[in-house]
Amino acid sequence: MQRVQKTNMKKVFILAVTLISLASCDSKVKLTPAQERLVQKQVDSLVETSLQESVERRYTPIEDSLPIKILAKKLTEHNSVGGVGVDIDFKNISGKTIKYIYFEVLPYNRVGDLEFGRHSQYPTPTRLKLTGPIKNNKKDNYWNDVLWYSWDISKFEIVSVEIEYMDGTTYKNFK
Repeated sequence: MQRVQKTNMKKVFILAVTLISLASCDSKVKLTPAQERLVQKQVDSLVETSLQESVERRYTPIEDSLPIKILAKKLTEHNSVGGVGVDIDFKNISGKTIKYIYFEVLPYNRVGDLEFGRHSQYPTPTRLKLTGPIKNNKKDNYWNDVLWYSWDISKFEIVSVEIEYMDGTTYKNFK
């Protein structure tokens, strides 16, 4: 995947240099509006592919070896305008009392590709905050009825967890 990203970034760089060269020269070589749209479409496609690969590499689903046990996670029902949220049930198995817990989640469509809502241009993790206290061996729940607006979202993954304990210590599983 890293080779693909480097190849895509090289293509974007070459395309950008070519466009700058064409724009700055005084020759009579000019792009037609149709050619400009085609070049812009190719640049946008390469940038979007590169960003998606970067997000996928940085954020992979986690759930093993956490100080909490994920008991259930599901999407809420889509509302009348395509809004959908998350419902996460978990149990604190850390041996400490949790003060705050932060989840970062990413939405996916039915074929497993990263998805994003109509109010964002690129798929980026959504950070969720739950305030405790959550005592050891106790269950709790994070629920939000609308995080994204897209009928295409069919599942989500938890990609990072950050926990602040009542004793001031923290747990982070960021890469």
